[in-house]
Amino acid sequence: MGLFDEILEGKGPSVSARSVREEVLGSIQALCNTRRGAVPCDPDYGSEPLTALSAAFDDLMARWSAAFRESLLRYEPRLREPQVLPRVGKAPDLTVSAEIHGELVVMTETVSTQFIATLSLGGFWSVR
Repeated sequence: MGLFDEILEGKGPSVSARSVREEVLGSIQALCNTRRGAVPCDPDYGSEPLTALSAAFDDLMARWSAAFRESLLRYEPRLREPQVLPRVGKAPDLTVSAEIHGELVVMTETVSTQFIATLSLGGFWSVR
């Protein structure tokens, strides 16, 4: 029996929570590391640039987190009800990170998940 036959019978390839999580992780990392306005066909895609120094002032990190949550709602439908919690370390460290919580959609089920996005000194985000 071929793949096409399996799909017709509802026995398509199985999708694991791990594989969906890895795909969503990659999507979040791309969204973090793409400056808003850098994609000509969708100028809203991406996030605002952020540095450890700027995140230490005012409520910039809170505003960034709210805007990033809106981007997740728009561009990553496999992560339902995302919450983005900003974290800024104390001086002199000033580590900038964000906890991202949500419900991962895997086929017909949802699984609670968490990602940690950390801003490096070079200005790039890593997500785990």
